[in-house]
Amino acid sequence: MEIVYFIIVIAIIIAAWVGLAYFMNFCLQMRIKRVFNSKRMTDERIVKEYKGLDVMSTIFIFYGGPVGFFLAKKKFIPELKKTMEEKMRERNIEF
Repeated sequence: MEIVYFIIVIAIIIAAWVGLAYFMNFCLQMRIKRVFNSKRMTDERIVKEYKGLDVMSTIFIFYGGPVGFFLAKKKFIPELKKTMEEKMRERNIEF
C-alpha cells in the first residue's frame, strides 16, 4: 500500500513540473508578442532577446524541474526560436 502512495506522489510531482513548464512557456510566448508589438523595441534589443532564448532553458529547471528542462530543450525553445525567426524576417532584421 505504501508503494501505491509513493507512486501517486511521484506522479503528482511530475504532473506539477509539466504544468509549471507549460505555464513558463506560455509566459515566454506572451513576452515575445510584447517584444514585437512594442514601438520602443529596437532591432538590436530584439536580436538580444533572440540570443537570450538559449539561456531560458536553464530557467525552466527552477520552474519545471528536470521534466521542464527537457521539455524546454526539445520542444519549447525550438518553437519559440522558429516563431521569433519568422517575425524577424517580417521586420527584415538580420540575426
